Amino acid sequence: PDYPWYGYDSYRGIFARYHNLKVNLKGSKEYQAYCFNLTKYFPRPTYSTTNNFYKKIDGSGSAFKSYAANPRVLDENLDKLEKNILNVIYNGYKSNANGFMNGIEDLNAILVTQ
Repeated sequence: PDYPWYGYDSYRGIFARYHNLKVNLKGSKEYQAYCFNLTKYFPRPTYSTTNNFYKKIDGSGSAFKSYAANPRVLDENLDKLEKNILNVIYNGYKSNANGFMNGIEDLNAILVTQ
């Protein structure tokens, strides 16, 4: 199928500001996910009776621009856009490559990365 990735919000707390977005492929290992557009809806909670399925898109400057609700980047800056977004993910939660998230509670680290 074109959309085999099951996506869901695994956060079960009471605070609306927190989300813990996950995806998995047919019940495989969970992967941390982030939303790219503020105008789009987050995936439904784990306990929802309706599931969300997604298509995997490899991150590139042109892909980020094409999926942006309101792209504000010139074509000559697509490489920089790609580098900056992937840098945030690389250094953010969950990989925390440079230790920026050390000492930050998981849900807050997810919020900062988002």
